[in-house]
Parts: sequence; structure tokens; C-alpha cells
Amino acid sequence: MTQAQRRDPFANLKQETAPGWGETHSPARTMLDQIPVVTHKRRDRKWEQQNRSHSYRGVPPDVHEQVVDLASSLQVNVDEVAQVFVSYGLSCIECGLLPIVAHPNAQRMTLFPPSDGRKQKTGWDKTNGWGTETRKPVAKKGPRKNEKSLWENIVSYRLSTDVHQNVKELAEENYVPSGEIITLFLKHGLESFRSGTLQLNPQPKAVKMTLLETST
Repeated sequence: MTQAQRRDPFANLKQETAPGWGETHSPARTMLDQIPVVTHKRRDRKWEQQNRSHSYRGVPPDVHEQVVDLASSLQVNVDEVAQVFVSYGLSCIECGLLPIVAHPNAQRMTLFPPSDGRKQKTGWDKTNGWGTETRKPVAKKGPRKNEKSLWENIVSYRLSTDVHQNVKELAEENYVPSGEIITLFLKHGLESFRSGTLQLNPQPKAVKMTLLETST
């Protein structure tokens, strides 16, 4: 009787891994390999490209800071508040609710002439319950050392092209700097918002989920 040959339990494995078979087997995937990789998408800059930043000279720092504080309280971008105020000011000009009265200032005109000691003159008239306010005369003080003049102060807002162009044309028509038109509209917008004439209603933006923490 012939003795039965013992079966090699590793025969199949040897055949699969034996050279010359022309077959390759990839290593087993780990749990880490099965986790999907988070891809970083490029931020959409379409709005920034359509609404580029414009600089305006002579806007008082306290007015700009009030706009910044309001934007922060509403949790919106500063440029959006400026866009609303300037657009609102332009509409009031068009409707006759905010007439501009420019005053001579050397070779140019100004909306904010110096005080005559009795009241502060401004480049707009009282209309529809809104207008100039009487102020007590303030003693003149000499310029402080290293203090910047108002004309040196520059702010930048990302406004739409048509709104910026309307501001530029309005400034040229009244022979005043664009910064004074912006200042007038920002002051008018702030006062109208506080009086309830102008209401700002921020809307929530669509939020995308992410697995990565972003630094604030």
C-alpha cells in the first residue's frame, strides 16, 4: 500500500506569491486608509473682484470707528455697512431729502466749513426732521505735536463700482472731495439708524461644515 502524500496547507499561498505568475496583491487597507481625506477648496473671491476697495481721504476716525462698532454689533462686514449708508445717502440725495450746500474753502469747496463761533455750519439743510444741530463754541487749541491732520486720514471701503462712481460724480458736481461725500453719508446713515429711520436687518449666511479647526 502506498503511503498517501501529505497535503501542503501553504500550497495555494505559495502559488499566489510565487514569481512568474504575473499577479500582484496590494497590502491590506488599514482603518486610516479608509478615512476620507479633507480637501481644501479655494475661497470664492468673486464678490471681492466685483467690489474692489476704494480709498477716501479726510473721513474722521471717530466716524469710521462708529461704523466699525455698528458692523461688529450686527456681526456683518464693515464694507457692507458702508455700502448701505452710502447707497442710502445717494437715494436721499435723489429724493431731495438730503440737499448738499457746499461752502467756499480756498480754491475748493467744503461741506464742513469752520465754525463762526455761534454754531457749526454744515453742508446740508434741515429737511424732514433731520439736519444741522447747534453746538456750543469750543475754544480753539493749537495743533498737538505729531498730530495728524484730518486730510491725512484715509479709510478704505469695498463699495460696488456704480456706488463709487456716483460718489465721485457727486463730488465733482459740488467741487468737494469724495471723502467729504463719504463722511456726509456715513454720518447721515448713523444718525438715521439711531433714530429708527433706517433699519438694518442682517441675514445669516450659509455655513459649510468642516473637520478642521480654523484659527480666529
